[in-house]
Amino acid sequence: SNFGTVISLPVSGWLCSLELWGGWPLAFYLFGGLGIIWYVFWLFFIYDTPAQHPRIDLEEKLYIEACVEPKHD
Repeated sequence: SNFGTVISLPVSGWLCSLELWGGWPLAFYLFGGLGIIWYVFWLFFIYDTPAQHPRIDLEEKLYIEACVEPKHD
């Protein structure tokens, strides 16, 4: 997204100017680490369908499934 670009470009420039871990590789380590953390959270909190989600009550599941059109592959 645009917000990510606006934030990551200046942060990457600042990280490249540091002498820690050789400068420019630090940007890859930081954003790669953030990507791995994001992936772990994604695995635990995102589900394919509302029916698979353990913290949504039955009434909400039925409402969501009634309001969303099914996908056709």
